[in-house]
Amino acid sequence: MFSFGIYPGSATINFDPANDFWTDIGQRGGQLFINALDYVALDFFPDVFRPLPPHLILREAVHGVLQQFRQVSMPQAGIPATVPIHIGENGWPTSPTRSYTRQAGAIETIIQAVHEYREVVNIHRYELFNLRDADSSQNDIFYQFGLLRDDYSPKPAFAVFKKLVAELSL
Repeated sequence: MFSFGIYPGSATINFDPANDFWTDIGQRGGQLFINALDYVALDFFPDVFRPLPPHLILREAVHGVLQQFRQVSMPQAGIPATVPIHIGENGWPTSPTRSYTRQAGAIETIIQAVHEYREVVNIHRYELFNLRDADSSQNDIFYQFGLLRDDYSPKPAFAVFKKLVAELSL
């Protein structure tokens, strides 16, 4: 099963081997915590806060993040592979230096990569971070994550998202 939604909140990826967040969660929660999990949600924003180096391809970066989360982060807490992952937040903002066309391409690539890899890492849900911009007149990316402008007019990414929901939803 793979479904779409719009949802805030969850964990983020950390590639620092010294970070003990997951180990600490597992130790504090123990088996009772593990048994109570229906899923673990991942927030990730590839190529947003740390632009990808030119040699990396967005699709491969998405697969790498998902693999790291499933094979490194979650096992550090003792969370088995049978516990599904939900993509809790994902998006790609626009700004004067981040075009609407690039947003549409990034959204399409990311969602398709998540969908391709869903069975490998047991992903059951994808949830978009933001449907509408907070303030489309602001140049700061934090105001322009939406697939719609703040006046509800669609950006090109909206049509891409709509098409992907129709094609990939079960």
